[in-house]
Amino acid sequence: MANGEWELLTSIVTANNKRDHATLYRILAGDGVDFSDKPRCVHAAMNAIELLPEHVIRHKDVLSAFVKRVDAVQVDYVTAFRLEILKDLLVHAGSRVSNK
Repeated sequence: MANGEWELLTSIVTANNKRDHATLYRILAGDGVDFSDKPRCVHAAMNAIELLPEHVIRHKDVLSAFVKRVDAVQVDYVTAFRLEILKDLLVHAGSRVSNK
């Protein structure tokens, strides 16, 4: 695991463990944050995102951008399943995320 991947992973997990949603969504929205080839980071982020309609509506801009950035990353089955649920919730929230 590359150093940059480890730092990103620990920052996501730490924010989630502290229930610090502001920091988590700052990480997910970060323009300089690269999730490509970092399936562990995508997995951690997807586990940290609350898949509730009201939560997705509140953070739909950040979550839509996150989905577009990670959609091509090869992830495990559970993460892929949660990502599809997130996409569906975003579609119902009025976001323009394609549901492949």
